[in-house]
This record gives sequence, structure tokens and C-alpha cells, in this order.
Amino acid sequence: MTEPTAPDKKPFLYVVVCASGVAGDVGKLITAAQEADWDVGVIATPQGLGFIDTKAIEAQTGYPIRSAWRAPGDPRPLPPADAIAVAPATFNTINKWAAGISDTLALGILCEAYGMGIPIVALPYLNSAQAAHPAYRQSLERLRGMGVLIGSCAPHRPKAGGAAERFRWEEALELLEAALPGSGGRGRAGFTVEDLPGVPVAVGRGNRVCAGLGADERAAGEGYDMLAGGGAVADEAL
Repeated sequence: MTEPTAPDKKPFLYVVVCASGVAGDVGKLITAAQEADWDVGVIATPQGLGFIDTKAIEAQTGYPIRSAWRAPGDPRPLPPADAIAVAPATFNTINKWAAGISDTLALGILCEAYGMGIPIVALPYLNSAQAAHPAYRQSLERLRGMGVLIGSCAPHRPKAGGAAERFRWEEALELLEAALPGSGGRGRAGFTVEDLPGVPVAVGRGNRVCAGLGADERAAGEGYDMLAGGGAVADEAL
């Protein structure tokens, strides 16, 4: 369970799992991604942990499931992400993510990924009563404006047993595959940090492109990355 170092290593997909009734089937997405030549690591929201079989997923991926920030000096449990799939994406996570709230590791990763130009797909799974809330519609609009690719599963009726049969895990890979080829280097999700108005660009440790930095801020200390807004933050998420 260590970071691969081979030059021909596979691209790495983070699967962010939220607390939802369909979360227990996330192994279907992991299998499909592995068959499509991705390596996969899972990040669960704190509540999402209770909806998945952690031992089975860790055995399937070969990596520990992440849900909390690592302590300073601890090794990285996962390689850096080449793409992220949020599946299932719940009402709570979508709204917090769009608002820039970063109070869990999963949300911290998602909020930072925007400034790093990492392609992200989200497969919402929620009921129609939640989807009717104005905040949800506004959150989807904001996320789309950030380049996030949104899945097509329609909200299900409340108190009707959900709609697991209509939740297409493989849609995450289909959306990413459509975005990756021929993107012209545009962050692989259809945008680059250069597209952010008035935001300078610099390269942090590991040559990951980050937004909001001046030329004199390119180097952060060991164990740190330069992220959106300038300044160094502990490199606990990505």
C-alpha cells in the first residue's frame, strides 16, 4: 500500500464515496475503472464509511480507504489523483463542495482539486424533495461552471426505496473518457487554471499546476503544496 514509482504506472482515480444507500455497490465502479486500466483509491466521507465494506474495498484496490487527514510526517497513503469521481454524490456533499466548505478530507480534496485542474465527475444520488431545494440547483450550476462533469441519474421519489437500479456507476468513466481525449491540455475537464479570471498560475511541488500564486511563491516547504489563494498549506489532501 505504497505509492507506485514505476515510470509506466497507470493513471490514478480517486473515488469519493458519500453516505448513501447505493454506496455499498461502489465496488462496481472500482472494477470497471480497473478494467479500463485505472488504479483506484477510495476516499470516504466520515458518514460514508458506515455504508461500505472497508475490508473488501481495501482488498480490491490495494490501498487503504482515506477518511481523515494524515498526521504530519506520515507517508502518503495514496498517489496523487489524475482524476476524481464522486459517486454517489449526496445533497450534503454537493452543497458544501460548491460553497467551498472543507470540513472533511473528502471535501478538502474536492475543493483543492479545482485549483489544480484535476478533472472531476460527480454522480448525484438524492431524492426529488432534496433536489427541489434552491441551494441544490445553485450548487450544480456552480460546479458545472467549475468544469465538474455531472451525471444524469434523475432524483428518485422520497420514501420510495431509492433508485439503485437506475444508478449507473460506469457513467463516471464514460464522462471522464469523453473529456480526456483531444482536450488540448485543458485540465482534462475542459478548463485550465489559466481560465480563472485574474488568477496567476504557478507550479507546486510535484509539478502540479496550482492557481492563485505569484512567481515568488513557487516553492513551499517539504510536505507542503501551493494552492489556490496563495500561501502554503499542509499537503494532507492531494
